[in-house]
Order: sequence, then C-alpha cells, then structure tokens
Amino acid sequence: MRMTPGELIEEFYKRLADLNTDMRNPRIYLVPKPGVITVDRPSRRVSAVVEYADKKHFRRSR
Repeated sequence: MRMTPGELIEEFYKRLADLNTDMRNPRIYLVPKPGVITVDRPSRRVSAVVEYADKKHFRRSR
C-alpha cells in the first residue's frame, strides 16, 4: 500500500484517537504539532514524541 506523507500523518492521528478512546488505556495522548512528526518511508514508520496525561485526572468523581 502506498500512502502520501499526509495520509500517513492522518493515520497516525487516527491511531492516537483510537488509543484515547480505549478505556483499557490509562493515558490520554496529546496530538503533536505537525513539525515534530517523523515520517520514515523506508521503514514505513510514523513517529513523534507526544505528551500524555493520566485519564484518572480527567474523570469526574461520582
């Protein structure tokens, strides 16, 4: 499958969104700025250093 860098980055954002909505994952990952995303086409990898927070800090107490 061939993807443009933009499509790879879009897929990366989608994966972050999937992780953020997964209740088994204890963290919320913040979306990185486009300039810090690395697209390594030869190894077919997209990566970035992202900040995160624990979901428990954002859940409301009942």
